[in-house]
Amino acid sequence: FIVPNNIIDSLKLTLKYGISIESCYFIAFYGTILCGVLSAFKRGNNMGDISMSISDKFNDTDGIALSYVSSIPSFYSTPKTS
Repeated sequence: FIVPNNIIDSLKLTLKYGISIESCYFIAFYGTILCGVLSAFKRGNNMGDISMSISDKFNDTDGIALSYVSSIPSFYSTPKTS
């Protein structure tokens, strides 16, 4: 349970001090927790979208890693097509 607590603490810091480039990672992981643990798929997917928006705002050069993390909530909310 250490990782979810660290994510929540990081989100609290983001709310207190404002958005930074690191915020997008915490928001993406929070979205993953919402989907995987709480089955809140729509909210989790929204967090992934917000994470990508923050990444775009800061012109994040680590976009490949962020895209991977942010796509995890999308995996839960997008129906599988054959």
